[in-house]
Amino acid sequence: MTRIIKTPGIIFTIAAAHFVLCRLVVFLTMYSNLSNTGEGQTLTLLTRWLVGLTRTLYFPIISLSLYSRRLFPGDWIFVPIFVNSLLWGVCIYLGYILWKKHIARESL
Repeated sequence: MTRIIKTPGIIFTIAAAHFVLCRLVVFLTMYSNLSNTGEGQTLTLLTRWLVGLTRTLYFPIISLSLYSRRLFPGDWIFVPIFVNSLLWGVCIYLGYILWKKHIARESL
């Protein structure tokens, strides 16, 4: 019974951490590129790395440009980001459970 109650809490904790990390990486990406806004400027190595990290964190949504911004005006844009984070939370948790079962089978 406690496992049934504990599982959603773990998934939501992972999802919340993923959501915060997504927002932090976007902020850092925008901040790192502020001084590099001239025409013909190339992105710094840090900015390119942060953009790649953003693409990874937003997978499987990949890009928020796949749907109209009118569907999620203002702060409503956080809804699909959090749904994506929940998906990551479920996948990470299930991956952990499968890994634990695999390790337990190998130790027999």
